[in-house]
Amino acid sequence: RMLANLMLYLPQANGIAIIGIDGGLINTSRSYPFEPIDGSDRDYYRIPAKDSSGEIFVSTPEMSRASKRPVIFLARRMVAADGRFAGVALAVLDVGALRDFYRSLDMGAGRGVTLARNDGTALVAFPDDVPLGGMPLLEKDEWARVLTDRGGSFSVPDGTGATRFVSVHPVRGVPLALGLSLHEADALGPWRGLNRIILFQTLIACRRSDVCPKVTRLRHSISRSTWGSFSGRPTNGIRRCSWKRRRITR
Repeated sequence: RMLANLMLYLPQANGIAIIGIDGGLINTSRSYPFEPIDGSDRDYYRIPAKDSSGEIFVSTPEMSRASKRPVIFLARRMVAADGRFAGVALAVLDVGALRDFYRSLDMGAGRGVTLARNDGTALVAFPDDVPLGGMPLLEKDEWARVLTDRGGSFSVPDGTGATRFVSVHPVRGVPLALGLSLHEADALGPWRGLNRIILFQTLIACRRSDVCPKVTRLRHSISRSTWGSFSGRPTNGIRRCSWKRRRITR
């Protein structure tokens, strides 16, 4: 019951389990009584059993022996009062549930999301698929670089001659990072469309402004004519206006 109550605070987890010092299942949040499961051959047991750092271990996608579905295990070593190994606390993430969540975001065409370990192993992706065991990221070095700065972005070619923009940020508390990608064409498409509209409207405005030089020349001629009438100087072919007409012209 205590493990089941913990699930209320971990909505992203599909289950919580306690693994004993021999790798066997001791308790689980799913049901009781439960079917005995031996996990001594799994990485979620073997690595925490040897690693005394206390850091969370994140497995690659594996097929769950309990649910028969692809899952990711988050495991942490438990220790007794004297410091000896006392088993493993285990949280289970359902890969299908994560993909369904990413799909529900409705990010649009040309966009994708990837959940990866800090070592550059992709665990879950959408719309792409990640096989059991995970797969190395193509831009593994770039991910590592931005993660040293606690997140950032970069651009990479996608293999088809196009460019992808990728934004990567660490997941707090666990050795995971989330990457969001966007194709250049989809990122700049709305901007290019707006640019075309502005250019079109500018051309129309320029066409309409063709009368401006004519108006400017007319005003200049009138000004010169009026000044010539006052000063008695030649007006370059423009006939002098009467005083009444000059007043109207002014």
